[in-house]
Amino acid sequence: MGSGGLRSSPWPGVGKTAGRDVQRERHQEMFAEAIRPLTGMEAKQLEVQGRRMRLSAEAQRECCALDVQIPEAEREEGRAAGERRELIKVNLFTLRQRHRGLRC
Repeated sequence: MGSGGLRSSPWPGVGKTAGRDVQRERHQEMFAEAIRPLTGMEAKQLEVQGRRMRLSAEAQRECCALDVQIPEAEREEGRAAGERRELIKVNLFTLRQRHRGLRC
C-alpha cells in the first residue's frame, strides 16, 4: 500500500473527516432528543428552526407560509390534469425556488 495517508471514504463514519460529521450529527440528535419535552421538536425540526433564527422576521414568516403552500401545491398537482396541472407545476417550481432562495 501507499504511504499511510488517509483517503476520503464514501461511507459515513469512515475516515477522519466523515467520523467528525457523523459524531456531530449524533450529538445534535441526542441534544434534540434531550430537549424534546421542552420544544416538542425532533432533530430535523430543531435544525430547521436553528437555521431560520438567522433570517429576518419577514423571511421567517415567508418560510412558514411556504411550508404550508408547497405541500398544498403538491397535493393539488396530484389531483390536477392537463393544462391546469402544468400551471400548478410552474407555481410549485416557483415556490420551491423561493424556499431555497430564502434558505428556509
